[in-house]
Amino acid sequence: MRVILKAYHAINSNELCATYRKGHSAILEQFGISNVTTNNIKWKDDPFVYFILCFEADNPDPIAGVRIHIYNGKKYPPLCDAIGAMDDKVYDEFNKNDGKVRGELCGLWAHTKVLGLGFGRLMTHFGVLYAKSLGLDELFCITAQFNINMVHDLGFSEITSIGLDGFFSYPNDSYSANVLVIRLLGSYSNFSGISCLESIVSDLGPNERVYYNMTKGVYSVEYNFLNNYLVYKDKIQ
Repeated sequence: MRVILKAYHAINSNELCATYRKGHSAILEQFGISNVTTNNIKWKDDPFVYFILCFEADNPDPIAGVRIHIYNGKKYPPLCDAIGAMDDKVYDEFNKNDGKVRGELCGLWAHTKVLGLGFGRLMTHFGVLYAKSLGLDELFCITAQFNINMVHDLGFSEITSIGLDGFFSYPNDSYSANVLVIRLLGSYSNFSGISCLESIVSDLGPNERVYYNMTKGVYSVEYNFLNNYLVYKDKIQ
């Protein structure tokens, strides 16, 4: 199976914004949690929103997606709408007067036909790298407990100063979620995968294909982030 990841600027890709939202909504409805704050398309005209879609090479319908909302000093990212009423200290995380650029990775989804194959990790992996390429210094996310180990592995850590030691009931009382952050400065000592990825991006040309070792099987993967190819090379079986 060969998959292609492509990144888009929302304001230049309104038709694909609708495609993204359709896939995201479908998977949320299957899990009975369609009330999450990212399940809308208000962001399609926001110049500070970017998104990544994953396609099978021979199919125009995406099988996974994830978004990045950059905080511009005025419009807060979705997680603030999600939990701000429960703890307004979340706004303080974005209002630090230190010159850093902050944003949120959100709206992660994968089609049911690829659930359990590692596409959530794949999309989060590249969401982090793409955020760095967009100039972000810190990237936040809100994550349910069943995904917590995945985001830990990718370098995120909980913010325990908000909520109940970092925990919130979200999107409803049946789920427990955490707000986490990854700092995109320095040597990435807590996430060797990104350092490896950056070196490979420097070494490989734009038309080379690599293999990504998913949960079940090895996938041939090609990436195009705003016409600049970024590739990740994991263990090859």
